[in-house]
Amino acid sequence: MSEINNILLDDIIKNYVKDGTTFSVVCATERRGENVIQLLNAYFENLTVEIINNEIQLFKNLTVIDNIYIDRVEALGRKKKKQIQECRELLNKFSIDFRPDTSLDKLTNEEQYIVALLKAYVLAPEVIILNNTVSSFGYYYYDAFSRIIRGFQEYGARIFLITNHWEDTLKFSKYVAVRADEDMFTVFTIEEIEQNPRKILFALAGDVVETEGEKNKKNAAYSAIFKGAELFAQNKELSEAMEYLTRQIAEAFSAQSCKVYFVGDNGEIFHYDSNKEDENKYLLRDDYVLQCMQRTTEQVFYTTKRNQDMGKIFRSLDPEIRVLLALPVIAIPKRVGLLAVSFDRYFTYQEEDLIFLKTNCHEIGQLVQSSQLINKSILLQEVYHRIKNNLQMIIGLIYMQKYTLKAEGIDEMPTEKAALLMDNIIGQIKSIAYVNELMTGEGYIDDKVSLEMAVENVVSLYRSDEFKISMHIENIHIPYKMTISICMLVNELICNACHHAYAEACDKVKLIDVSMKILDGKLYLSVRDNGSGIKNPDDYLKAGSTGITIIRNLLRELKGEIEVYSEEGLQVQVILPMPVKYYSKG
Repeated sequence: MSEINNILLDDIIKNYVKDGTTFSVVCATERRGENVIQLLNAYFENLTVEIINNEIQLFKNLTVIDNIYIDRVEALGRKKKKQIQECRELLNKFSIDFRPDTSLDKLTNEEQYIVALLKAYVLAPEVIILNNTVSSFGYYYYDAFSRIIRGFQEYGARIFLITNHWEDTLKFSKYVAVRADEDMFTVFTIEEIEQNPRKILFALAGDVVETEGEKNKKNAAYSAIFKGAELFAQNKELSEAMEYLTRQIAEAFSAQSCKVYFVGDNGEIFHYDSNKEDENKYLLRDDYVLQCMQRTTEQVFYTTKRNQDMGKIFRSLDPEIRVLLALPVIAIPKRVGLLAVSFDRYFTYQEEDLIFLKTNCHEIGQLVQSSQLINKSILLQEVYHRIKNNLQMIIGLIYMQKYTLKAEGIDEMPTEKAALLMDNIIGQIKSIAYVNELMTGEGYIDDKVSLEMAVENVVSLYRSDEFKISMHIENIHIPYKMTISICMLVNELICNACHHAYAEACDKVKLIDVSMKILDGKLYLSVRDNGSGIKNPDDYLKAGSTGITIIRNLLRELKGEIEVYSEEGLQVQVILPMPVKYYSKG
């Protein structure tokens, strides 16, 4: 530990960190956060210290109770019954509802983190260091986290919260230290931050001393950043916070436009705009945005109309635009976006302008990270809820098959019919399972699922040497629930084609084509085969089979229409309403 850091840390701990208190340290980068942990660990070398990171050090193959007490020597010889009782009392103390004998690999990441906190609690360390943890909690386990923190405080532990998210500091600490560089800590009270949030933002940008003129110029602008974070903290949409921030930035610089560009997981570029009514004006070209994202050595992108390449930067160069100033948005450890300000006058930026814009970029990056974490937490709860509903749907399908067989008066089912029945049920179950799987993977974007990926998984169930199935599907993302219904519909239509379209003695290559496209606010789904067709296409939905019953129910649910054609085989076309707000392309 350097002498400067030693003096600074000693002064901070003696003046601000008492037994039973929580002290926050906000760091501009993760590396500086890790350095603070090293400093604290060395400073408290004569005390018991417990460090808890996002990467939880637990044994996934052991139970909750085994992980909690594994480092308690006196607990090893204790009878299991007594240990279980003690563990239950501990869980009840903090109102945590999972069982002591639950295997850790059955718990979510949030629940595993709660176990790590409980393990630290029973060890009763004198110092607790929590590294970038608060923002990873959803609403339910945030309360549990808070209760355990209070438990640490009650027995007198000193708690250090190391974070890149300055908003976390408002929840637990009375004092906050900002570390913008290696040899500087700036301490604020929570009251100071709440009254004037620009102080902590200014310190994060690496500048502590302001002139009176700078204070007056930036006061409203930094308050706008705080307001944007506050909007997001109040469960407003990320888009609302972004639009507010870009609008305030544009006003602060008297600029024509301020936009924030982001690159999605599948490479598409989208943006938020200071002028929502005319958001397609002053748009940057996608290749320029990507180029700025890839040039990691450059921190500022500045060009004027005098530059001949200006026309290659904008999708459509407006004659009013004279200057473009852009900075990368970083959600550690990578660049995720670009903040771009367009001026209708020649503008030369000053150092204070860069400080202001970098601070905005830092805050936008934090909002993006928070949004991703909260979405994952909400998504997990939503998955549990939807899986329960889907299991009920599966049970309903099986009962439907059962009652159909009873109505047909079948006591002993032929092997072929039993196989067909099981194929149908398996197809429906797998259709639901595949969509659930997409929800937690790269096919899931903004509560929408890749229709192409979902249908591909259904089609793969029926591909074989006997059936050649082709797909022609636009790359679109639609809401989760609609995707499940469409996949079940595709499953039934393909299943019908495979089992009813061809005569038993058919020796030609059996071809099935599945296509989907969106046209004029409607989704056109078509399943076509080259089988023998049917005499009267209008009778298609009149059959009393379980499969046709499911198709009718799904059409009713989706408010869809069906058209059946019998020319050189059978084509079943389903037309579903698909307003623009329901889907995204790319």
